[in-house]
Amino acid sequence: MPEEEPALTEEEMQILRLVAEGWTDKHIARELRLSRTTVHRRLHRAGKLLGATSRINLVLRAVEAGIIRSPGAAGSKEVGDGSTEGGAGAMEE
Repeated sequence: MPEEEPALTEEEMQILRLVAEGWTDKHIARELRLSRTTVHRRLHRAGKLLGATSRINLVLRAVEAGIIRSPGAAGSKEVGDGSTEGGAGAMEE
């Protein structure tokens, strides 16, 4: 019987949702009260689990796997106060 792959944690999924909205690691860390290093590590682990090769590819794979909704999808879950801090165009590796 094949081993079950580890699932993403709730925190990793929350970070992925913010990345999909265009938030930078710095802004995610501030919003979730984490260090930037922790955010980076969570994204790296999520990328390894999903076989992603870049930040954009990570979001695409998470959407395809049904882990997060497509950015801008109706009823997508918001984190924080809904401000646009981080901006849609602000991408950070």
